[in-house]
Amino acid sequence: MKAQMRKKLQPKIRSVRKQIHKHVEQVSEAEAEQLAILDEYALGVQTALNLEGKLPFDYAGVAAAEALDEVATSLERLEKKGEMSVSSPRGN
Repeated sequence: MKAQMRKKLQPKIRSVRKQIHKHVEQVSEAEAEQLAILDEYALGVQTALNLEGKLPFDYAGVAAAEALDEVATSLERLEKKGEMSVSSPRGN
């Protein structure tokens, strides 16, 4: 399951990060800060997808799910504070 998730999400995450890096130089300082935060979230997701475990003690799939849950929780806290609006990505 983890391999399928990684295969499906990695190209999308790489694409998003490339877009962020491309736009960060063309926007205001405040927007650049927001893009940097989004890039950190994307990097966190990418890192979670690439976690490797040491069986039978560490299961990478469980660690990845926990890391992705932390990202989701953080995004939900931001949304509740009103600091961002979470919407579905375009083109999906």
